Amino acid sequence: MALFGKRKAHVIGVDIGSSAVKVVELKRAGSGYQLAAFGMAEVPLGAIEGGEIREPGAVQAAIGSALADSKTDATDAVIGVSGGSVIAKRVKLPKMSEAELAESIRWEAEQYIPFDIDDVNLDFQIVAGGGPQIDVMLAAVKKGKVESYAEVAKAAGLNVVVVDADVFALETQYEHNYAGETNEVVAIVNIGHENTNTNILQGGVSVYARDIFMGGARYASSIAQRFNLPLPEAEAVLRGKEGSVAWAQVGPVLELVSQELGQEIQRTLDYFGTTAEHERLDRIFLSGGCALIPGLRDFLSSQWGIDVSLADPFRQVKIAAPGVSPDEIQRVAPLATVATGLAMRSPDDRR
Repeated sequence: MALFGKRKAHVIGVDIGSSAVKVVELKRAGSGYQLAAFGMAEVPLGAIEGGEIREPGAVQAAIGSALADSKTDATDAVIGVSGGSVIAKRVKLPKMSEAELAESIRWEAEQYIPFDIDDVNLDFQIVAGGGPQIDVMLAAVKKGKVESYAEVAKAAGLNVVVVDADVFALETQYEHNYAGETNEVVAIVNIGHENTNTNILQGGVSVYARDIFMGGARYASSIAQRFNLPLPEAEAVLRGKEGSVAWAQVGPVLELVSQELGQEIQRTLDYFGTTAEHERLDRIFLSGGCALIPGLRDFLSSQWGIDVSLADPFRQVKIAAPGVSPDEIQRVAPLATVATGLAMRSPDDRR
């Protein structure tokens, strides 16, 4: 869904996260894609907090570093947003055409969006409808958030053509990479630094989406508290860098936080399970930087009794980026899921 702007034929996907910026450039290769460029750069601690940009200059510099790392010369970009200023909700509305819904969407959305309707950008997608009602996925984001992210991207030299919700970028990359498996009911869980985006797909279409306000920052703060470390040092330990605490000592702390995160994700899955028209999950895909935390995938799989796999946004993408090895790309692939989904937006796709 495009929460702002009009899609151009060739763009780069730019995921501006609170711990890192990821840049993905894809080019068409027949009916598929090839990776033309990938870059990543760390965002200084505190530059983005609660999904809000606190230090625009630092975020601008991080975007510039990620672009330089990617070596792309493209400037048209799709960027993503998530957090408390973003709402995604599936609702039932009286049967109408897409054109009719486009005319009435603001009035219809007022019942479901907990913000002043004049303060948000809206978009929608009709996902089902064969009877007297249609199922519609609504997406809304506060205009102030769109503007702040677009402004910092523009300052870094980008022409922002679309602002989209991270949670829908997860769906876009899944549709391409797992096209033969869209009969499954799957959850894509993107564990970022501050937020965890969850999108449940049935038949390849989003049926429930939710942002959980917990992520890797909770792991870092727990490490800092347990070992009396400054937060930047705890962040470094979490990233596997050498420090005053051996990795083996960190395991029990990680497990406790994983239990807490698992409970939050379980609430989302439980709500999904209470809706009669939906079946139980077949599989869960983890993405985001924290998906790589040692033991998390196995812990969640044993807790839920379901297959938990790492998402691979390049599963059906040819790796052709200069100076980027396939092995390196596979190592960082879960971090690039949102950026890849943003870069995959089709010119005529409402999402």
